[in-house]
Amino acid sequence: QGGVCFDLSRMDAIAELSLEDFSVAVEPGVTRKALNSYLRGTGLWFPVDTPGRTPHCAARSGTIAVCYGTMRPDMLNLRVVLPDGCLLHTAGSGCQARKRAAGYDLTSLFVGSEGTPGLPDAGHAAPGCAQDGDRGSWSEGRVPGAAGGPVLAPSQGSRLPAEEIVRLNGGSSLAWAEEPEACGRLWAMCHSAWYAALALRPGCQGYSTDVCVPISRLPDVVVETKQDLQDSGLTGPMVGHVGDGNFHCLLLFDPQDPAEAQRVH
Repeated sequence: QGGVCFDLSRMDAIAELSLEDFSVAVEPGVTRKALNSYLRGTGLWFPVDTPGRTPHCAARSGTIAVCYGTMRPDMLNLRVVLPDGCLLHTAGSGCQARKRAAGYDLTSLFVGSEGTPGLPDAGHAAPGCAQDGDRGSWSEGRVPGAAGGPVLAPSQGSRLPAEEIVRLNGGSSLAWAEEPEACGRLWAMCHSAWYAALALRPGCQGYSTDVCVPISRLPDVVVETKQDLQDSGLTGPMVGHVGDGNFHCLLLFDPQDPAEAQRVH
C-alpha cells in the first residue's frame, strides 16, 4: 500500500551527557554499541540489550530485559517532528527529569510508534533504585527498626562496594539484608511513612506533594523545601524515590484551623 521510509542512520551525534542526572541526549541514529563506547570510563552504561546496530528511539526488549527492562522506561524526553512540521518536546523543552507527576506521558506514546504520530529527531535516554526518607518520617515517626534518615537501595552486587559508598558519603551505618523477611522489614519503613507522619500529630490530616526534578537538583530542592517548611511553621516529613529525582512532602494540618489549611494548600 506504499509508505514513507526515513533513513536516520547519519543522525548519530551524542549531544549532551549529564553524569549527575544519569541522562544523555542522542540523535535517533545512535546505536547501543556506540553509546556504551562513548560512556566507557564514566561509570555509566546503557543496559537495554538491543542489537548493536539498532537505533535507540525504538521500543525494544532483549536478553536481559527481565533485569533491566525495555526501551520505553529509559526514554526521558523526545524531540519530535509532527506531520505539520512543528517540533514537539514530549516532556517539555530541556526537561530530563527521570519521573513526571503531571501531564500526559507523550514520550511513551511516541516510543515504538514507528513514526506514525511523528518522527523523533532527538531524545534524552537514561543510562545506568533508591529510596530516601528524612528524620521526620523515620525517626520522629517512630517506625519500628528505623534509624535517622535512611536510604534504602536494592543491590545486585556484594556488600563491600556498598560499605565503601556509605563510608565515602558520611553514612553512619549499613544494614544489609538478604533474607526475604529481613528485606521486608526494611521496606516496611518506606511503606509505613504515611502513617508514621500522621502519628506525629494525632487528629490532623495529611496532604502529600509529588515533586519531580533532575537528580542533580534534588539536594537543593530538598534543602529549599525544608527551609520553606520552617518559615511557614508547617510540619512536613519527606520521603522520596531519590534514584528518580522524586520526593513527597507529607504536610500535616489541623482541619479545624482554616489558617493552617490555607498555608498547606
